[in-house]
Amino acid sequence: MRKILLILQDIGFPKGRRETNMNRTMTLAEAKAYYNEERCFETETGFLVNDFGKYRPNITFVVPKTYDLDKNGKPINPLHYTEDREVTDNMNLDFDGSASFIFGDFWRSKKGGACFRPKSPMQAKHLLIHVGWGGCFNSYRGNYSDDVKGIDGVLYFRRASSNGGGAGCDYWVLPVGYTRVIHDEEIDGSAQSDHTALFEQRAKAYRKKHADLQKKAVEEADAYLKEKAASEEASKSAKERFIPRLTEIQAELAELNKPQKFGNYGVGSLTLDEAYFKLSYDQYLYSEESLAKAEAYLVRMRDWVTGEEAKKQSKADARETFEPKYEELRGQIERIGWELSFGEEGALVKNPAKVRDTYYYRDNGITTYPYDLDGVENLREDVEKEADRIAEEESRARNAERIRNLLTDTDLPEDLWFLFEGSEDLDSTIRKEVEAILAAVTVEKDEMDMHELCNCGYDRRCDAILRVLERVGGGNAKINIGSQSASKALAWFIAG
Repeated sequence: MRKILLILQDIGFPKGRRETNMNRTMTLAEAKAYYNEERCFETETGFLVNDFGKYRPNITFVVPKTYDLDKNGKPINPLHYTEDREVTDNMNLDFDGSASFIFGDFWRSKKGGACFRPKSPMQAKHLLIHVGWGGCFNSYRGNYSDDVKGIDGVLYFRRASSNGGGAGCDYWVLPVGYTRVIHDEEIDGSAQSDHTALFEQRAKAYRKKHADLQKKAVEEADAYLKEKAASEEASKSAKERFIPRLTEIQAELAELNKPQKFGNYGVGSLTLDEAYFKLSYDQYLYSEESLAKAEAYLVRMRDWVTGEEAKKQSKADARETFEPKYEELRGQIERIGWELSFGEEGALVKNPAKVRDTYYYRDNGITTYPYDLDGVENLREDVEKEADRIAEEESRARNAERIRNLLTDTDLPEDLWFLFEGSEDLDSTIRKEVEAILAAVTVEKDEMDMHELCNCGYDRRCDAILRVLERVGGGNAKINIGSQSASKALAWFIAG
C-alpha cells in the first residue's frame, strides 16, 4: 500500500487523493473547503457535514469521498438542489415558495439527530425539499411547524427564517412519489381508495427521469474530459513546433504594451504553458488554428496602437499649429471677460456669465473650439459678436443714465420717465417735450379732448395726446406710447 501511495505522489497527486478523468476522491481538508464547513468529519466511507445555522436545514449530511466531475473538472455537488415542478406540484401541498429537492435517504441517528445521505435517484427513498420564500419582491411566506404537524407522511420539517420573519426557507423530507391524500366524505363519499400503486408508479417515473438526467450529465462530462485530455496530449506533442513563432509574437506584444509616445494601450500578453498558451484572457491549445488566432490578435493590436498613435500625433500637430493662432485672440477674449485655456481637443473658452450649477441644470460655461481653421474663425466671430453686444449694452446704459440725470432736474413724475426710455433725442429736445407734457396738464381742453383722452381706444387716445401736446409746443421728441398701458398712463396724466 505504501508503494502505491508513493507512486501516486510521484505522478503529481498528493497522498490520500486519486484523480481520473471521471471522478475525484477528496481529503478531509478539501471537503471542509468544498462545503465551506469546519464541522465536517471523516468516517471510513465518507464525510459527515453538519449543515446547521440560521438559514440551514439543521441536518447532518453523509456524503461520499469520491465524486463524479463536471465539464470543468470540478466535483459535482451531491447537495445540489434540483427544481422539477412535475415532482413538487404533484404533492398536493402548498409550499408557498420556490421548491427544489435532493434524492436520498433520511433517518434519525441514535441520539435523535436528523441525517440525510444523498443517493442516486434509483436507490433513494426520500426527497429533501428546500423551499425559498419571502424578500422584497414576492409574497411567499412559507409554512409553520404547527400547520405541518397535521400532514401525514412528513418525516421532517424546519422553518428557517430571518429575525424579522420576512425572508427564509423551509426544509421538508417526504417519500419519493409522495402525494398528500385529502379525503372529504361530503365530496368523496365514505369509501377511501388505495393510492399505493399510483404513488409507486410516480416514484418509479421520477427516479427513472432524474437518474437518466444525472447519468447523461456525467457521461457528457466524462466524454468531454476525455476529449479534452486527448487534445491536451496532442497539444503538448505539438508545442515545440509552434514555440518559435509564438515567442516572436510574445516579444512583439510586449513591445506594444510598453509606453508609446502618447500613452499606454494595455495590449494583452502571451504566456506559454505546458498544454496551453494564454493570450490576453483566453487560453489556446498549440495548433495551427490557435497560432492563426495569435497572429490575427497581433495584427489587430499593432493596427490599433499604430492608429491611436497616429490620431494623437495628428492632434498634437494640429495643436502646435493652431494654439498660437488662438493665443493671438487672447487679448480680445479677456477684454470681453472670457477666459482662454487649452485642452486635448481644442481651445477652451469659458464665459463666466453662462456658468450654472443648480439641482436641475449644470453648465460650466466652456465652449471647445477645435484645433483647425474653422475653430479659429468661429471663435473670432463669437468674440466680435460679444464685443458688439457689450458695446451696445454699454451705449444703452450710458444713454439711460443721461436720460435719468436729465429727467431728475424736471418736475415730470418718475413713473412717466419710461416715456423717454432709449430716446436718442438731444437733451434740449427732451427737456422741451417734458415742459410741453407738464403744460398740457393745465392747458384748456375741450370736451372732445377729454373724451378721447379718458374714454376712447388706443388710436383716438394717441391722437388726442399728440393734439394737446402740439397745442403747447410739444410733439418734437419721440415718446414711448406704443402700448395701451403707456398711452393710457400719459393720457390720464394730461387729463389731470
